[in-house]
Amino acid sequence: MKSLKYIFIVGILVFGTLSCSKDEERNIIPGYPNFKIDLNNLDADLRGAGSIKVFTKPRLVNESVGYSGLLVVSNIIQENGVVSLSAFDLCCPNEKMRDIVVVPSSSDGTATCTKCKSIFDLYSGLGNVKSGPSKTGLQRYTVQSEGNGTVFYIIR
Repeated sequence: MKSLKYIFIVGILVFGTLSCSKDEERNIIPGYPNFKIDLNNLDADLRGAGSIKVFTKPRLVNESVGYSGLLVVSNIIQENGVVSLSAFDLCCPNEKMRDIVVVPSSSDGTATCTKCKSIFDLYSGLGNVKSGPSKTGLQRYTVQSEGNGTVFYIIR
């Protein structure tokens, strides 16, 4: 009976350790966005696969753009012509300073840090490091589609 309790306690400790490390890895930048993307109006330029748009200021009073701003990418792979978006914070995860941002390039689907020169992949939808000193990818945000897939909300 003692060995069963021991296994149970070790299992809980291992599970707790693994789940904490993944959460810390995902939340590397302190921003909390609350932003609306409308493909019918202001953001129609994000309809095309591979399109990239940067937001550094909220458009409405109740909106926010995260820590350093938002980098929104229309994913390359779209099923049945349905647009899907990925969103990242502009802040470089290596520098972790609000005013040191990444600059996107739609020609190759990457973003490059203005200071450390780390390069991040945008078209994968993951923001992973391609090269440079950064050990972690860009801070990803959740993109939720509303209704017919033309309105999206970016949240943490």
